[in-house]
Amino acid sequence: MERYVEIDGKNIKELTSNNNVVCCRLRNSRIKSKQLAIMEMLLMNYDLGLRFIKNGPLGDVKGIVSFLISKDKMDALTERLNRIGYFNEFYLLNFDSEICENKSNIETINPLVWKGLSFSIETIYKQDEKLYEQQSPHNRTFKIVSYNGEEKVLNGYRGNGTDMGRRALPVEDARCLVNLSIPFNENKVLEPFAGGGGIIYMYKYINPNVDITSIDIDETLKPGLEYYGAKHIVGSSANVHLSESYDAIVTEVPFSNNATSSVVEAIKNVYANLDEKGIIVLMCGIQQSKDIANCLKEDLNSNLLFKKELNRKGTDVVIQVWTKNFELYNELESTISTVSKVF
Repeated sequence: MERYVEIDGKNIKELTSNNNVVCCRLRNSRIKSKQLAIMEMLLMNYDLGLRFIKNGPLGDVKGIVSFLISKDKMDALTERLNRIGYFNEFYLLNFDSEICENKSNIETINPLVWKGLSFSIETIYKQDEKLYEQQSPHNRTFKIVSYNGEEKVLNGYRGNGTDMGRRALPVEDARCLVNLSIPFNENKVLEPFAGGGGIIYMYKYINPNVDITSIDIDETLKPGLEYYGAKHIVGSSANVHLSESYDAIVTEVPFSNNATSSVVEAIKNVYANLDEKGIIVLMCGIQQSKDIANCLKEDLNSNLLFKKELNRKGTDVVIQVWTKNFELYNELESTISTVSKVF
């Protein structure tokens, strides 16, 4: 099925009789990342058949994106809204309301009419910013092996400051990376550059039932990564031997240029353990993106779903999404092309 829809005066009554129109507002920190936000929403809810509305309502409101969801899947969608990264406020357009009114904090200068039908706006969910703060790297509890060999509990662990270390992922980016991997279709996931465990932590929050294996060369991180719920391997992802197959590989690689060759070798090594229908989601430094993409395309014959640049607090990064599954690539090609034209 297509993962997008165009609505006009001829099909709106039919589509809104069996589906709900849900409007999502971009988080301020990711207001310029609308395309990524749309793909996050679509892939996170891939199993629910969510569709992007390419010509949605409320076009005068900054940061609003609309989706179509079958009414019988609405409850399932609502239960997931607290786990979205780039959207943080969600609204329902009610076309059955006797009195059309705006019951939300959306400020629109236009009449509440879309394609000839009147509607009301109702708030269905706002993410809890206290929970966001609790999940932020500077507030999370982590465990390391201290210099004397004993476990030590830390608050706010953000990496070791080395060339291979990274700043901890913000909550919205960790959620987004996980959600781009189609998390509710996955059983086994690999994180080959686990670091401070932000992706593991968030994967367990989004889909607690997933089985996660993490890899990191820094042995001091093992208790913290296991504390977050991973089966951890101490070693280099470039040469570690894995016996299992994984539905997804999700990672933030070390951003240093000095690490790029090691990252490429690691991808080659672990990609062999990605299931034939598997998906790989990664964030890398913008200067690393070409080498990593060439590895996946030329050396591994993978299918690029999409890649998108993102400025993360002054650091230019790229999110890439690849798949071995040519059927998934074919299915999403038209949708991704449509989303790429959104501004």
